[in-house]
Amino acid sequence: MSSTPSTCPTRRRPVQLQESGEIPAVEYLTIPDLLVHWPWSRKINPLYEEVTVESDASLRTFKPFTPESHHSFDKCDLGRLSAMIISAAPRDHLRVCCDLNNINFLIDEYTDVESASMARCMVDICIDATIHPDEARPEREVVLGEILRQYDQGTSSTLEHMLTQQAKVGTSQGLKHLRETFLEYLRAVGQTAKARDQGGILDVNAFLSIRLDDAGVRPLCVMGELLLSIPDNVFYYPLVTQLQYCISELVVIDNDILSYSREHASGLVNFNYITVVMHEHALDRDGAIRWLVNRIATLEDQCLRLLRRLDGLGIGPAQGGELEEYYAHLGQVRRACYDWSFECQRYFGVRGPEFERTRRVPIIPRQKRDKQLTQEKVDVMLIEEAYKRLLGPANGAL
Repeated sequence: MSSTPSTCPTRRRPVQLQESGEIPAVEYLTIPDLLVHWPWSRKINPLYEEVTVESDASLRTFKPFTPESHHSFDKCDLGRLSAMIISAAPRDHLRVCCDLNNINFLIDEYTDVESASMARCMVDICIDATIHPDEARPEREVVLGEILRQYDQGTSSTLEHMLTQQAKVGTSQGLKHLRETFLEYLRAVGQTAKARDQGGILDVNAFLSIRLDDAGVRPLCVMGELLLSIPDNVFYYPLVTQLQYCISELVVIDNDILSYSREHASGLVNFNYITVVMHEHALDRDGAIRWLVNRIATLEDQCLRLLRRLDGLGIGPAQGGELEEYYAHLGQVRRACYDWSFECQRYFGVRGPEFERTRRVPIIPRQKRDKQLTQEKVDVMLIEEAYKRLLGPANGAL
């Protein structure tokens, strides 16, 4: 095994937030229809419910949360996100995506409350477990290591099963690219924790240099390639890579607008595209959103221009067909992430359809959170409870 430590550095005692006892006036964020010009439509895999149950049950065997926090985590409905990303995928392929999304959001919950050194330690453990899935994890290590070890070992054994019994899970190239982009995501999580620890607000370029991988979008892009055989010289061709990052930035903008209230409540809003734009361009929130809407128009135009240029790539007919399928999947990733944000209860509780209709999202004030509750005891915010405290029951007037 590599030299990754089995124990992490000592935690600093967190500073507890003080409650003022005052009821703040409700502020609202106005959300434009961000996908009004996006040609991809909502789809969902018919295997969604049964595969979600299997994946969620598997995660529960590791006991990564308290019962209360796992209840909150379940409101993410990550199986729905997976089923909307790969709507035509067979069962085993969908299961891989469900497990990956559960792992990504679990890592976020664990590292969001940690110092940079603790988060870096967790990231190193995850990387080591991904690279060495056949090696046992140390005792008393954070549970992320064993979860990642079994996940990566599972994709490897599934690949072996596919080669011997034609089970449709992934090709060698697809699984290779999944592992590579997932490792990039993990490294970016460590960079995010470092930026958060240092305080302040990054400029746009510095923010994007981390956020485009920290968002975990590129592994989701690879989910559409998992059953294909796109060679490295095509997958990493500069125009193809530009298209991947173009889609990633679009998803980041959508997510950072839709998740703004939750991040504001969690105290994580400084690492949000809205805040970064406000700071760099001296804008208020509405002005920052207008700036981002203009950025969306630029990126959407760039995507279409890249697709036209990629149509002229000198590649064989088989690869051309696979690339066409892959490009269509990239557009579906954005549509899926956007629609899921309103349909799940992670960002808006039960009020997602209402907020999607009114386009007005109340901004939840900073919530008191016990940061001494970490790892398996981490407190996963139940956003509906925060909205109830702010607005009253969901069936009441806003």
